Amino acid sequence: MFSLLGAFAQFENDIRAERQADGITKAKQKGVAFGRKRALTEEQCIRIRTLRHEEKFSVAQLAERFNVGPATIYRALQQADETI
Repeated sequence: MFSLLGAFAQFENDIRAERQADGITKAKQKGVAFGRKRALTEEQCIRIRTLRHEEKFSVAQLAERFNVGPATIYRALQQADETI
């Protein structure tokens, strides 16, 4: 009896996962953005790179100035270096 109930539960779980995947695919086709909102705009990332390289701001100073964590500053600098 329990194995039969387990089989039904697994079948329902598979159907749910398939519907969810279909919904995500349709949402992406419509242009829905998934995930967390970006902490910095593209202009802010450019400004961070300028302040870091030309005016020699430290990562801690940049993080405080833009009200984000140091990891976000490092990520912005890394992305800027990759696009060059």
